[in-house]
Amino acid sequence: MTKKADNLETSGVAERASHDPPMLHGGVLVVDDDADYRRIVALRLGSVGCRCHLAGTHDEALRLLSRHPEIDVAVLDYHMRGADPAWLVDQVRAIRPDVTLVGHSSMERTKHFAALGVDRFLLKPWSPGDLLALLSDHPP
Repeated sequence: MTKKADNLETSGVAERASHDPPMLHGGVLVVDDDADYRRIVALRLGSVGCRCHLAGTHDEALRLLSRHPEIDVAVLDYHMRGADPAWLVDQVRAIRPDVTLVGHSSMERTKHFAALGVDRFLLKPWSPGDLLALLSDHPP
């Protein structure tokens, strides 16, 4: 499940070795409509000590953000059935402007995420090391 991470500001982040990845102090919210993918990501993030919250819908993501102030990073899937990523980004910024937003999808969605105000990007599928490397270069 490893792919190279890409940052809109600096590319090549995941090419560095991540022997002992730094830990996130808060929690990570993963928003994806694929239940199997969410479970895999949660297991992998948990294996490096991250507290992971999972949402299969945008409404669920907003509820989790409202209830869990320890979440400091939200990883958003661009392609969710019946969902508008621009609406989600606006809602997250309105209720939790402090949360770091990381978009994940295919490479052609990088510019779409940037236009929405999401300044960090991971190619899907990604690994916990990719996310941690991306965030360690530009901490939340």
